[in-house]
Formats: sequence, structure tokens, C-alpha cells
Amino acid sequence: MIRYTTVGSDLGTIYVAYSEQGVCAVDVGTSGEAFARAVHRKSQRPVERDPHPPQTLRQNLRRFVGALDRLRGPVDLSMVGPFERLVLERLRRIPKGQVRTYGDIAREIGYPGAARAVGNACAKNPVPLLVPCHRVVRSDGGVGGYSLRGGAALKRRLLEQEGVDISEARAS
Repeated sequence: MIRYTTVGSDLGTIYVAYSEQGVCAVDVGTSGEAFARAVHRKSQRPVERDPHPPQTLRQNLRRFVGALDRLRGPVDLSMVGPFERLVLERLRRIPKGQVRTYGDIAREIGYPGAARAVGNACAKNPVPLLVPCHRVVRSDGGVGGYSLRGGAALKRRLLEQEGVDISEARAS
């Protein structure tokens, strides 16, 4: 069983789904029904709204929304394949306020030349914001795409909130 809850933020309503293993899906600006259908389609597991999420999840969500930083706690990446999981685990280690290129990540995980595959893994990230794919940019300094509603404009906004100079968004 996967459960989901919502949390308000300056980005709008954030929908957060979680399993016994951890947070497994995040989306912004959708409806509860659409979010539940999307999570069910990807996980093939029953999904239901939880009006009373666990205390630790509520505390982490409040802290996360206030700081726009990584969630402390487990993330369930069972809805993605092994390569995507490898990429997303690496992204969790990019510090707030820093960026890496898709090519940097490909080299760091041992797949030099797989920058496009890293970009595809970022696009499939089921837990954007928590696994900070917004911190991965193109090698030419452009921000690239972003999987949450708001796309590249939201990605720029998140990076600016973290203190990244977008005009110089080169990897650190």
C-alpha cells in the first residue's frame, strides 16, 4: 500500500506519496486524484490518501518546505530501474547551492558518455525536490529541463533560492 498526503508551500500544494520504505513520489500543482492515479500506474500498488501521515514525515515535510533542502529520511526508488536509481542516489549528494552537469554525473557513476541517459533518469525522477535533479544543468551552462510543472522556469527559481547564480550556472 502506498499512501499520500499534501503540504502547502510557496510552490503550491505539494503531493507526497510514501511506502513502508520511504517517500516514493512527489508532484506539485496537480489534483489528489491525478497524483494517486499516476503513482498507481507507475507502482502497480494501491494508493490512498492519508489524512494523518506519520509524525516524522510531517516534521520532515515542514522542515523541507521551509528550507527547500533535501528531505532527511528514506526515499523509496523502487519505481525506477537500476541505472536511474544509481543516478538518483548520486544526485542526493549534490550540496544545496551547487550544480553539476549531466556529463559530470555520468562520469561520477562510472558511465562517461552517458550524459543523455543521466538526463533521461532526471526526467523520470519520481521524487523531484527530494532528490535534487534541479541541481543538474547542461554543459553549456543552460539550466535544461525539469520534470515538475513549471519546467525550466521552476528549475531556475529553485536554483536561485539556493543561491546559484543562473547566469553563471556552471558546475562546481
